[in-house]
Amino acid sequence: MLHPSDAAIVPLVDDGLVFHARYRPELITELCGALCRMIIDHDCALYLRASPSAARSIELRVDEVGNLSAFLEASAAEIEGLVSLGWDLGCEGWVEASWTDPLVVVEPASLAIDTLRILAPDSDPVDVVAAVEWED
Repeated sequence: MLHPSDAAIVPLVDDGLVFHARYRPELITELCGALCRMIIDHDCALYLRASPSAARSIELRVDEVGNLSAFLEASAAEIEGLVSLGWDLGCEGWVEASWTDPLVVVEPASLAIDTLRILAPDSDPVDVVAAVEWED
């Protein structure tokens, strides 16, 4: 359940928020639903990991007007592959992507899911763990 920005931070991962899917389109549909809700609520972030034990997360952040930004820490060896997916170079060791409101949520959802497949290629079936936070 999502809450407004003036409510306490709710880590949905504690409630077992996991997107289960056997196929990529199923997972993208689940993530699109979460992104649509975030755009309605504004001022929130979604952290995606390929599994509960995954070391890194993709951060998807919606600002106060509905723009969406994505951030991921990446090694030098991963940068080229991530840029080929659609990420831009950010600060040293990071890649980023952004979409302005109004946006087509399937674009960031596809980028995130394709990225998770690179970060955890042996994850099958695909289980994505997500946590949502709201800004104060």
